[in-house]
Amino acid sequence: MGRIASLIQDPVWWFSAFFIAIIASVVAGFAKDRIELWLGSISGRVRSHRQRQLVQKAVIVEALAKNEGFLIIAMVRTSIVSIGFLGIVILFILSPMWSEILHSLCVTVSADPRCSQGSTPLALFALVVFGLLAVVSGFKASSMTKSVMQGYCAYREQRGLPRFQ
Repeated sequence: MGRIASLIQDPVWWFSAFFIAIIASVVAGFAKDRIELWLGSISGRVRSHRQRQLVQKAVIVEALAKNEGFLIIAMVRTSIVSIGFLGIVILFILSPMWSEILHSLCVTVSADPRCSQGSTPLALFALVVFGLLAVVSGFKASSMTKSVMQGYCAYREQRGLPRFQ
């Protein structure tokens, strides 16, 4: 039990745990429909919830396909969410370095007596916060991208436009 407690205090453990969670959230954003379809075969409640979601998604995809302005706005919005996700992932990746940066600042300018206590709690806090934000925003970005791309494909089909190679 003591070994587990020491591992949880290590920023490397938090980094690897959230990194795997980020990858899983992006994959889940694309695999969500298949998982819900499988669960719908098991439970009637999940099946009815899935049907409502499919109807709502079909309305959105149809609106995207019919209205070019709405499609462009949705693509811009999806791009902004994806860029935000990338920024959060970069902050997450850089968060273990914050303790080293703060420690080097304390060594250089040791005016604050609390500097010698270390800044690992700040790095762990940043790791947890940015890790959770990356998981949530990764799922949101991948779900939005999938819906917008389905709308774009329907738009392209309705107008007889060729596929990009």
